Amino acid sequence: MARDGTGLTAARLRHPVSSYSELLAQQRAEVSDSLFGAVRRLSWSRERLAAERERRLRELLAWTAPRSPFHRERLAAIDITAAREADLAAVPPMTKHDLMENFDRIVTDPALTMTLANAHLDRLEDDAYLLDRYRTIATSGTSGRRGVFVYGWDDWVTFAVLTTRWNIRRSDSPGSADGVTASLFAKRASHVSGALHAFFADPSQPLCHLPITMPLARIVSGLNAAQPKHIGGYPSAIQLIAGEARAGRLRIAPKEINTCGELLTDDVRAAAREVWGVEISDMWGLSEGIYAVSCDVEPGMHLPDDLVIVEPVDRWGRPVPAGAPAEKVYITNLYNRTLPLVRYEVADAMTLVDEPCACGSGHRRIDKLKGRLDDTLRYPGGAAVHPSGFCAALMRHPEVTDYQIRQTPTGVSVLVRTTGPGRCAVDRLRADVVATMAEAGVPNPEATIIEVDSFDRLWSGKLRRIVPMEESAVN
Repeated sequence: MARDGTGLTAARLRHPVSSYSELLAQQRAEVSDSLFGAVRRLSWSRERLAAERERRLRELLAWTAPRSPFHRERLAAIDITAAREADLAAVPPMTKHDLMENFDRIVTDPALTMTLANAHLDRLEDDAYLLDRYRTIATSGTSGRRGVFVYGWDDWVTFAVLTTRWNIRRSDSPGSADGVTASLFAKRASHVSGALHAFFADPSQPLCHLPITMPLARIVSGLNAAQPKHIGGYPSAIQLIAGEARAGRLRIAPKEINTCGELLTDDVRAAAREVWGVEISDMWGLSEGIYAVSCDVEPGMHLPDDLVIVEPVDRWGRPVPAGAPAEKVYITNLYNRTLPLVRYEVADAMTLVDEPCACGSGHRRIDKLKGRLDDTLRYPGGAAVHPSGFCAALMRHPEVTDYQIRQTPTGVSVLVRTTGPGRCAVDRLRADVVATMAEAGVPNPEATIIEVDSFDRLWSGKLRRIVPMEESAVN
């Protein structure tokens, strides 16, 4: 199919399609057409995947450099026509700040501007295309600043395929598609979870969409009525409904639970196992265009190694070998030609492994995902407390069902939901949190424990578990 570079077929240019339903149907059809080849690539060898990445890298850079002034400057140090993955080390990383400050110089279609994208997002409630061909989504700012991402027609087809192909590969398993599916993600299509829900929603299929920003009582009522066999949601949403099940208000028996969008902690895994006897399947998903999916055989999540380059690095940007913990990663999205992301910094701490996997996939795995580097709370004198430290302290108190950590000048304020008013052993919990901070080197740490009924969520429905001091002061 001949395309104009923005993802428009020659036929669509001659006979433009304007209605949303026609556009959606056409793009869904292209996703279906692309799935077979994409699923086959899940079984490729590491060598074949590496060759595919380098082929896509050269095509991406050749497309980007003439059209994006921002990237043209960044790519000047390498030979684009013969670029290899190793050559990316000569390209300076880009951050979310760089993206938002230089958006108009990064996009490869001059018709796209930050002003236009923001105006589209601000009025977006139900799903809609921008300029009849673009998908525009925003992050909710859990790292401190909102991000805006745009996908062209072909870009979004690939993204949609990337998010669903593992399910297609598993679809020959008995009972894999029976029963109602419940979604506990974002409401608005301006967030990636809401956009993907709107894109894949099929009125003929039993789907129950209950945005996590709804009142909890309505979510429980909806789940009780739907009796879902499959549930997808943020980890904090699963923790919420597990508490309702323990209390006897929620009466469902799911056989599959999938999470994404937040760090999945051991206490949430344990809650699903205790309440429903289900092992959670987790995904690492980014609005920047990556979905890593839990392996059915080995621990961890497989990266889409045919469509992205992921470079694990330490805090200073130095490469980290496979099997060693990385404090962040640089990602290069190899298929988004509308808003190219080349060595884009993501502050998620993780460990990548590249040993052969028993499932037969050559795609690398995230062995351990530890959350965001920028969720680490830092104090005078260089002391730093990682979120996992707070989580471990709180897990020692089974009456605590959910929490939020808000940094203060001398320590933290800990907001907790508990199994009932007055059930929290406040003194012991405070002592454990203080001990965690002291062990990390915080001088004379102090902690305040506050029992709450609920937390304020971001517009996307995500829960910001760790709130640094500069944000605590204004919230």
